[in-house]
Amino acid sequence: MRIVIAGVVALAAIGGGYSYWWDTVAQKGKQELQAEKERLAARGIEINYDPVEVSGFPYRVKYDLNDFSITQLRDNQEENLNFENLWVVIQPWNFRHAIFGTEKPVRYERLAEDQSRKTVITPEKILGSVTFNNELKLDSLAVDAENLSILANGKQNYQINRLQVHERPFGITETASDNSTKTKDGRQFSVRLNDLSLDKNLSSPLGHDVQKINILAAIEGSWDDLRAKEKIIKWRDAGGIVNIEEFSVQWGESTLTSSGSLSVDNHLKPVGAMTSQILDYEKGLKALTETIGQEGAMMLGMMVLGLSKENEKGEKYLDIPLTFQDGWIFLDTMKLAQLSPVYE
Repeated sequence: MRIVIAGVVALAAIGGGYSYWWDTVAQKGKQELQAEKERLAARGIEINYDPVEVSGFPYRVKYDLNDFSITQLRDNQEENLNFENLWVVIQPWNFRHAIFGTEKPVRYERLAEDQSRKTVITPEKILGSVTFNNELKLDSLAVDAENLSILANGKQNYQINRLQVHERPFGITETASDNSTKTKDGRQFSVRLNDLSLDKNLSSPLGHDVQKINILAAIEGSWDDLRAKEKIIKWRDAGGIVNIEEFSVQWGESTLTSSGSLSVDNHLKPVGAMTSQILDYEKGLKALTETIGQEGAMMLGMMVLGLSKENEKGEKYLDIPLTFQDGWIFLDTMKLAQLSPVYE
């Protein structure tokens, strides 16, 4: 009997110890959230939420953040991100990894100071995960959002079936003229977008449904280098670039793939070069010529003759070298489109 009682007492002690440890971890998470709120406030980013609800004992720690909002004013634009409910889950023995999500309404607004431009994004569902380094700073991030509705300037409607974003640390290797190499710290990110429906009032020769958009790229430095006009100037002056490993679009029967490198000029407009290839372009080209008139169609036809090639499979494609400079996108010496600054 004494052995049984001793076992029960030991089990109670272990359970009590674990319960105490679980509560310590749960409170540590709340303290870190409050500390992050204060750090961001010093940078002009305001975070608000109702009192945090904690649950999940014994296998996990779940935080429910109700009426969670992030507000930032930068470069004469105000950004607001609002969650009716945002939940975050960690395991007590691994607080460097967390999953988060929501099935409640989410609203993102970007508003110019004069309220002339407004973008509202409302996803139906968000699920994501995040990992932290030993200093509890962001290491990697993954976000999966479904059924996004985008309202631009109060009148243009776009729909996205699924949007996936991944981001992680990445070493960028550079080779000097003497063939020596050095590695710079950077961030690699990928964006995958499925089933984009464009606003039906837009003129779109290729149709209003884009099946896929994929982006894989890496930036030198960190995202913080790009968060304000002064910082992006400093980033550029230090030789900062964005390496675009893949930019591909499947739109109708045509498929575009691109790669290249970009930075910004003294006017903060994109500068750099990209090489693009377009497969199955004939039907898309025909639809485009019907919208640009006879003279434009003749010029486009002449241009296509010089760019058309054939791969080893016998498929015809357009090989398009693009240059970004002087505030324009050039195809050889032909101006295709004017560029806007990345920051006004």
